[in-house]
Amino acid sequence: MVLVGTGGVSHNELVELAKKHFSSLPVSPNPIPLGRLSHPKTAFVGSEVRVRDDDIPTANIAIAVEGVGWSSPDYFPMMVMQSIFGNWDRSLGSSSLTSSRLSHIVSQNNLANSFMSFSTSYSDTGLWGIYLVSENLMNLDDLTHFTLKEWTRMSIAPTSVEVERAKNQLKAGLLLGLDGTTAVAEDIGRQLVTSGRRFTPQQIEQAVDAVTVDEIKRVAQKYLWDKDVSFFSCVISFLTDTLCHLLDCRCCSWKHRGSLGLQPYPR
Repeated sequence: MVLVGTGGVSHNELVELAKKHFSSLPVSPNPIPLGRLSHPKTAFVGSEVRVRDDDIPTANIAIAVEGVGWSSPDYFPMMVMQSIFGNWDRSLGSSSLTSSRLSHIVSQNNLANSFMSFSTSYSDTGLWGIYLVSENLMNLDDLTHFTLKEWTRMSIAPTSVEVERAKNQLKAGLLLGLDGTTAVAEDIGRQLVTSGRRFTPQQIEQAVDAVTVDEIKRVAQKYLWDKDVSFFSCVISFLTDTLCHLLDCRCCSWKHRGSLGLQPYPR
């Protein structure tokens, strides 16, 4: 357990309150140090879940691979790579002007209503992927094609421009989020529980700045290239079989040929 006080909090008063309210709690004979795992690393297995819903007008798709835990040395490179793809929504006035290459492809070809990339970390593992929403139900194959093609490009040819842009956006998001005592307290508590230490804003900035194009290639090859994929879809009934075929041909071409985006897809 971590007890955190931020802002105008007297340390001595906080200690006294902790003694008063928590000193009677039982203590484990074998306490686990902060940031240490209490069990072996979880095994990630690729999977598929398809949900039929005839009442929704859009297809909702999530694709993910195994990510990294909070204390992984690849945590910040994976966050930067997630920031390269970013989020996109066609309802925004500047939707066609955002700097993400995937957003340009999706916007110009009207492939989706929105997408949101994510890098979610847990104590020992994580999920890295993207969530897509589209009402263009006849072109879901192309939407998945270009999404995974951009994933594969990270293993081959990420550009220095997009890496620097993603680093600046990530730093702004992480540091601007610490805009009050509540957010700072949550940040301190989470970092202590998950990693056993707290990164100061200066250390976070240094860690993000240290990410290079070669680092992005390395983590993409380690976590994206030829790895198991988890796939979720919620669509109307006539698309369930289509999405099944889509997943089969896409994941096989990615996993077994290792050449997604480099050779034509089977049609």
